[in-house]
Amino acid sequence: MVTEGALPDEITDLTSGYRRVPAGKIVNAVTWMEARAPVPGFAQPLAMTRIAKPASAAYRAIFLKIGAPWLWDRAAEMSDAEISAHFADPCQHLYYGRDESGGHVGMVEFRMADDNEIEITYFGLFPGLTGRGLGKRLMAGALDQ
Repeated sequence: MVTEGALPDEITDLTSGYRRVPAGKIVNAVTWMEARAPVPGFAQPLAMTRIAKPASAAYRAIFLKIGAPWLWDRAAEMSDAEISAHFADPCQHLYYGRDESGGHVGMVEFRMADDNEIEITYFGLFPGLTGRGLGKRLMAGALDQ
């Protein structure tokens, strides 16, 4: 018998801290971080370009290219009208990070909450650009915003 909120024994190994994933299932992991103050000298921020009204096809292509390795699928499931409505909300912000040559390296999407908090909902670099310190610089640019 499984109680509400408990995982069945066949997918939980509490002694090791790992969970087995049943065949045909995938894991959805959410990571939370909180920043309450700036970190001096964190990283040289990338230049950030705000995209207030992204073209649906371009947004979808960028979102999927950056997010495919991480199983991002929201943009693939949204119609052009839904993407337009999403970014018509003044609480939604989309920024593209650019390197010194002006090349597009990644994106940051965040939502401003009523209590003046900001939630970064999507953050990522184009595949092939990882391991160069650009992620830290993209985050520094996002934090500046």
